[in-house]
Amino acid sequence: MTYSVTGLYDGSARLLLLCVRWAKSVPTFLQLSFRDQAILLEESWSELFILTTAQLGIPVELLGK
Repeated sequence: MTYSVTGLYDGSARLLLLCVRWAKSVPTFLQLSFRDQAILLEESWSELFILTTAQLGIPVELLGK
């Protein structure tokens, strides 16, 4: 089975956008300043990405489809 790099990037970008949208739905997160929100996302995006992938049960291989 082959996966395109573009497909992997697109799937990953969609999942990361889902993570950011979720964070923006958390009232406590929204109470932070924009700068603090940005720093928090910049520093923890990879952990949030992995957690969301695991929570949704998405095998990493399927992100490229």
